[in-house]
This record gives sequence, C-alpha cells and structure tokens, in this order.
Amino acid sequence: MTEYPREEVEAAFRKQRELNDQQRWAEYCELFTPDGVYVEHEMGTFVGPEAIKAWIIPTMAPLVDAKWEYPMEWFTIDGNRVIFKWRNVLPNVDGRAGGFEFAGVTVLEYGGNGKFALQEDIYNMKECEAVMGKWFAAGGTL
Repeated sequence: MTEYPREEVEAAFRKQRELNDQQRWAEYCELFTPDGVYVEHEMGTFVGPEAIKAWIIPTMAPLVDAKWEYPMEWFTIDGNRVIFKWRNVLPNVDGRAGGFEFAGVTVLEYGGNGKFALQEDIYNMKECEAVMGKWFAAGGTL
C-alpha cells in the first residue's frame, strides 16, 4: 500500500470538509476513488462515486433545506487515515439553550490523487432519533 505525504492527505481532507460544510454533495462524491466505499451503518454500504451519489444526494437534500450543519470538533491524521469527530447540529427552532445535536466519528482512508478509498460514519442512531424527535416536537421540519 502506498503511503502518501501528510500534506497531500491533509489537502484532500480539507477539500472534503469544505464540500461537506457547503453541502455540495454532487462534488463531494467526486472525492472518492472509482472503487471507493462509503459505509453508513444505518443505511448501507455504497461502492463507487455514482452509487454514493445516488444515495447521498436524495438523503441529504431534506437536511440541506432544513439548514443542518456539521461542524468538526477535532481530527487526526495517521498515514493515509484521517479520523475526525463531528456534530449534527439541527437549527434551533425554539430558542432553547444548547439546541439540538448529536455527535459522530468518521474514518477516511486516502487513496491518492485527491480522492478517498473509504469513508465510514459511526454514530448512535438511537441518539439521532431522540434528538430528531425533540426537534420535530419543537417545530422543526424537513
């Protein structure tokens, strides 16, 4: 396995975060190698940019409209691997302190040429469902 320079891995990761933060999902999918794998434990495993795109764009569209945000708390790079913690932050619809959010962790494996060979998202779906239930009860809509 080729180990890429840290600067190259970090540059690709910065681009990944930029597209994620701007919710530019079609371009986001272009950051995967032709055989890149996206593992989403609750929704499935998707192989290749086109399969990832066919899943992620309709999945994320309601969240874009609802103005969800995904701030990153920290990251680490070890060789070709990037691991980072993020939060799903739902818009504060009722003015409460703390708002509505839950955290997760992503593992990326860099595959060269600015692209990733793997993305695996890990989060607690029961926590997600509880937060979304409170958000909907407070007036949140998709």
